[in-house]
Amino acid sequence: MKKILILSIVATILCGCPICKPTGVVDVGPIPDSLHSIVPYQNDSVYQLVHSNGYIVDFVTKRSTEQSFSWNECGCSPNYTYYRNITSLVSDYPPINIQLSIEKYDSIHTMFTIVAQNSAFGYLPVDTFFTASNGDSMLINNRYYKDVFVLRNDNTYNASILFADSLYYNKQHGLLKLFMHNGENYAIYP
Repeated sequence: MKKILILSIVATILCGCPICKPTGVVDVGPIPDSLHSIVPYQNDSVYQLVHSNGYIVDFVTKRSTEQSFSWNECGCSPNYTYYRNITSLVSDYPPINIQLSIEKYDSIHTMFTIVAQNSAFGYLPVDTFFTASNGDSMLINNRYYKDVFVLRNDNTYNASILFADSLYYNKQHGLLKLFMHNGENYAIYP
């Protein structure tokens, strides 16, 4: 009886798994300039944000594109080479790190992500997120900005550390305002 049970399990495993032929690697191509433009920060530049108490904070930018790979263990579908552009805005004091990422997975799917001060603001599909009809107009530091997108952090699992609560973003000017959960904020310098 035991032999039949073992033989049945082995037969199920062998017959239940498809036999796959290894496939090649599909390169989805570089991120086009039209997508790079939704992150307006230049490499090795300094951008300033003004703190809610009035002092100016300098953020140094680093921008790079890296190649990533996806693969599957079975080998039935192709492996992909896709690209990720990462822009980091880092300040010395107070120590804040903001990271903007564009990932092109294939010819159709591109995602935009913002991570700021212990908070992630999700994977946002570029084609549906950055349409002119979605943004609002806002007055920030005595200047009007059009097509402003409001992103909220709904993951407040650890209130004992400083985290970003929400932010305003515009694809022409970048980060317009960053709100922290302790009531402080950082806004684009006029």
